[in-house]
Amino acid sequence: MIGEVVYKKADMAIGSLTINEERSEIIDFSVPFVETGISVMVARSNGTVSPSAFLDPGGPTFTIGKSVWLLWGIVFNNSVPIENPKGTTSKIMVLVWAFFAVIFLASYTLTWLL
Repeated sequence: MIGEVVYKKADMAIGSLTINEERSEIIDFSVPFVETGISVMVARSNGTVSPSAFLDPGGPTFTIGKSVWLLWGIVFNNSVPIENPKGTTSKIMVLVWAFFAVIFLASYTLTWLL
């Protein structure tokens, strides 16, 4: 796996990899915030990353969409009833929404770390 990342056959590798000095000179490892035994490995980049890179993880289209979504929430906040879902379908929809929220948060965090 490490050779494929080094020779640009793969963009990254995910697996149970031990971080040692020899490997860390060639490739970058993700910083673990939860110990799961899984590491993400990417080829070392030659350029530098702007200190404000975390503010623009998805480009201008994503930023405009996020602004519209937040504005919509501010304007129409009072029209949304705050009740816990009672039906099975509603509970499933909340579960799916929460799952995608976690996936989005994880991808945003990964974008910020890289």
